This record gives sequence, structure tokens and C-alpha cells, in this order.
Amino acid sequence: MLAHRTSVQERLQQYWVMAFGLAALVLVANFWIARNGAAANPYAVLLLIPVAAAMMILPFKLGWSITVLTVIAQLGQLYIHSPNQHAMDMNHHYQAMVYGQVFAMLLLALTLHVLRRTIVNQERAIKRLHERQVRDEQLVAIGTAAAQFSHEIATPIQSIQLLLDEVATDPAAVTEIQQQTQRIHELLLAWREVAEAVREGRQTRLSIVELEQQLQDSMMLVRPDVDFVWQRGVVQQEQIIADHTLVPALLSLLHNAADSCQGNPVIVRSEIFRNNWQLSMINDADAPSIPAEQLGQSIQKSARGFGIGAMLSFVSIERFSGQVHWHHRAGQTHTQVTLPLAQS
Repeated sequence: MLAHRTSVQERLQQYWVMAFGLAALVLVANFWIARNGAAANPYAVLLLIPVAAAMMILPFKLGWSITVLTVIAQLGQLYIHSPNQHAMDMNHHYQAMVYGQVFAMLLLALTLHVLRRTIVNQERAIKRLHERQVRDEQLVAIGTAAAQFSHEIATPIQSIQLLLDEVATDPAAVTEIQQQTQRIHELLLAWREVAEAVREGRQTRLSIVELEQQLQDSMMLVRPDVDFVWQRGVVQQEQIIADHTLVPALLSLLHNAADSCQGNPVIVRSEIFRNNWQLSMINDADAPSIPAEQLGQSIQKSARGFGIGAMLSFVSIERFSGQVHWHHRAGQTHTQVTLPLAQS
């Protein structure tokens, strides 16, 4: 707040300096013109330039002050004898030149005032539109994360429901219930952190190796029934720039691959290619009825995770200048995520 107030004060000071400079220029120019032909001097038209500059650069009140000062100085030319007309005192032609100059100044000032007012209103409308767009993007990001976290929470809740049925016969199930409850608690804390990061527009450098390990640990915990084959080829120092919504987006894609793997292993390949991190997921699956180029572009009707889940992941990854591509080949579905590496 203090920095903003200082910036405003500095800007006002600059405006006043420019206003005094233009006022001095107007007075000096009028004095020189008065000594060299007054309104009959062809260079008198150059006095339109300070008026135009004042109306375009200065605040409206200061701009009109410079305009009024210039008009008064011009009207003062009516009391100056034209050197080319020694025999006559201020004939009608000379007065018409002065009034014409004044009319031109006022017309120019009014035109620039209306034009600048229109530009200012348009800039305000664009600013409001930008703020609304940022707000909508934040809502989309939070909504995306909420949908993905709900997917994560569904698994421990289902496990708890099954374990509750076993408590009567197996007291050891209570420990498992506590573990699943702790998992839900951790997910809710993570969700709070994600919402706060999105609200503040906070992005950080994420280690790809740590990110890979986090994805692997999550899938081992949540989907122990699926055999994931991890092929990791990334060194320790390589990083990407993103926020915490990236993790649930990638987990959602891994869940999609696990849901449609038909009991076969899911191959997850991580590598660096052309200054990008590529995470590929390969699973056995029938060809989807949705064309590959439409996956993730909009909500599609799909029972194997290519509908709303794919779209939410696509939107989240796109926020970090990433891309998601799907294609089907030889009875396998390939999901490829590409994210740019952070520049050192």
C-alpha cells in the first residue's frame, strides 16, 4: 500500500512538472509571436501543439488549464498591433485570425478530451474484463482441483466402508480404517493448500524426480490392484514450474489408465526430450469411440475416464504451458503429457 501511494505521488509530481513546462512554453511562444507579427505570424498555429500535448498527457483538469492559458494568451493578441498594418488598428481580418486560432484550439481540446475519455473508458472495461478472466481462471483451477481431489478421496472412503463391515469379525481392520482416515485428512489439507496457491497465483519450481516419486507413492497406496511399471530417466536437478494442481491432474490421468488397463500392467515412462519433460502412460485398452484430437477439448460421454476427467486434466496442464496428447496404436492407449523445463 505504501509503495502504491509513493508511486501515485511521484506520478502527480511528474504531471505538475510537465504542466509547468507546457505553461512556460505557451507563455514564451506567445511572447515571441507577439513581438513578431502577433496573430498574423504564420507560426502562431504551432501553439496548437502544447494544447494537444496537454490534453493527451496531463490529467483532464491540468490539460484544460493549459488550454485556457493558451486561449487567454491568444486573445491578448487582439491588443497587439500587426506590424504589417500600420495604417489600421485591428481590422476585421486580423481579429478573425485571432478568433479562428482560438476556435481551432477549443475544437482540438474538446475533440482530444472526448477521444481520451473514450480510450480511458475502454481501458477500464478491458481491465475489468481481464480481472474477470483471471477470476474465472482461478475458479476453473479450483474447480478442477476439487474434482480431482474428490476422485482421490473416493478411494479411502470406499475402503472405510468395506473395513467397517469387517470390524465385527476382524478387530485389526480398525488400524486400516485409521490409516484411510489419515489419508482423507492429508488430502483435505492438500486441497486447502492448493486453493490458497491458486488464489494467490503462486507457482513454484517442482523437482521432477520428487514429483515422479510422489505419483508413484500415491498410486501404490490408492491403486495397489494395478501393476504400474515405472521407467524413470530424469536426473535430480531438472525442474518444472507449476502449482499444486499439477499433481492431481497427473494422478487423474494415471487413474484413467488404470481404469482401462484390462488387468494388464500400465507402463509409465518419464524422460526429457527437447527441453521438455514427457510423461507417457501406456495401457492396454480398446480404441475409444472419441476421436483422439477431441479428447480433453470438451466434456465427452465416456465410461473409461476420457470425459470430464480428461478435460479437467487437460485444462490444468495447459495452465502451465503444457500439452496432453492421446493416441491409440496396436491395442494400446498412449497418453503423453509434455511440460517445459524450468530455465536455470
